[in-house]
Amino acid sequence: MGEEPVKSNQICFFLGAGASVEAGVPDTYGLVREFRKEFSSNKPLSNTIDVIITILQKWRKAQRADQNIDVELLLETLEKLAKPDQEALLQFYKISDFALSGYQEKRPIIELLRDFIKSKAMVNRVEINYLAPLLEFIEQFGSMDIFSVNYDTAIEQFASVYRKTYSDGFDSQWNPNSFNKERTDIRLYKLHGSVTWYRTDDGEYVKVPVRVPTDTLRLITDEEASSLILYPMRKWQYTEPLLELLVMLKKGLEGSACCVVVGYSFRDEHITRIFWDAARNNPSLHLILIGPRSEKVYEEKIKLYRETAAGLFAIPSSLSTRVVCLPYTFGLTLPHLREIHRNLSNGLRLRDGVTKGRLLGGPDWIPQLNQSIRAFVDAEHLEKVEEMCSVMEWNDLPLRWGERLDVSYKMWFHNVWRGHAQEDIQNWVRRLADALEVFGEKGLDIWLGQIPQVMLRFKMDSTIKNPSDVSVDVARVSAWATEKLGMLGPINDKEKQDAVALLSRSSEGLGGLLVYLRPWIRDSMVIEEYVKSRSSAKEKIEQIQAEYDSIRSKGFTEGLKAAPVLIQEIESSLIQPIIAGLRKEILTYPT
Repeated sequence: MGEEPVKSNQICFFLGAGASVEAGVPDTYGLVREFRKEFSSNKPLSNTIDVIITILQKWRKAQRADQNIDVELLLETLEKLAKPDQEALLQFYKISDFALSGYQEKRPIIELLRDFIKSKAMVNRVEINYLAPLLEFIEQFGSMDIFSVNYDTAIEQFASVYRKTYSDGFDSQWNPNSFNKERTDIRLYKLHGSVTWYRTDDGEYVKVPVRVPTDTLRLITDEEASSLILYPMRKWQYTEPLLELLVMLKKGLEGSACCVVVGYSFRDEHITRIFWDAARNNPSLHLILIGPRSEKVYEEKIKLYRETAAGLFAIPSSLSTRVVCLPYTFGLTLPHLREIHRNLSNGLRLRDGVTKGRLLGGPDWIPQLNQSIRAFVDAEHLEKVEEMCSVMEWNDLPLRWGERLDVSYKMWFHNVWRGHAQEDIQNWVRRLADALEVFGEKGLDIWLGQIPQVMLRFKMDSTIKNPSDVSVDVARVSAWATEKLGMLGPINDKEKQDAVALLSRSSEGLGGLLVYLRPWIRDSMVIEEYVKSRSSAKEKIEQIQAEYDSIRSKGFTEGLKAAPVLIQEIESSLIQPIIAGLRKEILTYPT
């Protein structure tokens, strides 16, 4: 076994099937759908697959599990059906009625499915544009470690298109020392093998970078070579490259502050345990999980050590509270990932400052608490936001009004979208509702300057200096909501659709608030401007205009008396329906 070449780095990547979907490679569920479609005209094969999938779906339903069947379960089932005499448990049953009697033999189906999987792993170079933001990480860190359980060629094509050097441990043959090459932009560790890797009859491991749709090929030396691919659910056998790569994974995780995990289900128990072990040895390690199911994966697979199948005696794992979940597709998330990573790093640094400051005493840590909360919100590390907000009472936190709006709205948004418990949502509902109180009837204050100017103030929060500040704060949150809604992608789940509809309405409410604030962008208006901007309130505007004309004709020797009250009424009539609509949406969810 060669030297372990993985070097310490601030960030590394771990890619699962979800990372290659946008490159045209089906995920584990999509492979089953496309395989069935591809061979639908082959009735013997199609009928066999249909029966197997129907039986598996009934079994999954009885287990109260998702009834979608992925390629890992299908291939595992086919492998066991092909060798029933090797299943010890079956020897304890007398089975006279076999559900697949008379159906096609399973071994040819297995070979067809393997060849089909391999054919789908050939990535076209025009399909990898979505990976372009990875270039920013190479530029920032000088090189990048990518661990992958995919055997497709997406990263290789990315390196080719953008003219980046990479090493995958092969020259023409397996050579782990090749990872140590100078000026390597990408070190690619393919833990389950690759469509271009083969094992020869003589036990050599070679790389053949050509498109070969089948699982075997004959080399020019007349040797037969078989694909070096750990197909789903294939039992582990000693294979030097794959074993060495697992060691490198552990070393890489132990040397990184952050690992971005994309589209991976953590179904492989040995890999999950490597992550846990690395986190125990590296207290700085945090994960960023990307994928629509990221929160479910975190909660069910890596947050807890589960000692039994029923989850009894579950205790927090070494990764508990050290995982950011981004429930979006990779392509939509990747352009924002560098900023998310920056916010996570800053939040963790500031949190350490808060911890140290509280131990030493004194108030110096309080500004860091403020900054850490905002950094964790923008990193979407919701557990850390809750942790930092628990340091002191919400109303005592050193947040100005715009920051309270920003934090409470974003946390409410995230909790609603992710379907969190009502208690979690309601905590942020109350905080967001409090932030909106500045727009209430008791919050607006109208007064007139000497010109005379009409000025608007928000008297319920001393951190608000003028309307333009409020407008900037609302605009920032509104833009964030619009951007985040665009990242949610197509949704089939009814509950999720309802949540998105609610979030969209709240975003529209923020847009309405911005429209209201727009005339106040300079903090005040002269009467002439005000009359034009509020012409919809015809009767009151006419009264204001008449009083203004009267005092102007007298050389402004008198002040406006009725106008301030009328202006207050106009402003309340314009803003209250907007705020009432926002409050209604926020306060009534979830029902």
